[in-house]
Amino acid sequence: MTELYQSIVEIAKTYMGLIAEEYLARRCRVSLDKSDPTDLEPDDLDRLAAGIDMTAGAYISEEKAKRFKEEILRHKHKYYLKDKT
Repeated sequence: MTELYQSIVEIAKTYMGLIAEEYLARRCRVSLDKSDPTDLEPDDLDRLAAGIDMTAGAYISEEKAKRFKEEILRHKHKYYLKDKT
């Protein structure tokens, strides 16, 4: 399991609870066309966030879904800064 994927799972658990990994796996298949969610790369996080924005509201409040999406996008910037140092 990659560090990026593990950190995204931890974020997802904050918002989605027990269904976090299943939800992420489905979002990776549908939004990113990735059969293995552990293949996530920082460049995938914009599309993942868009998929979260469109679907997470079915499971959690719209406000929580918005915060979930925003945290994923902030995480992308964190990984880009990490790669540059």
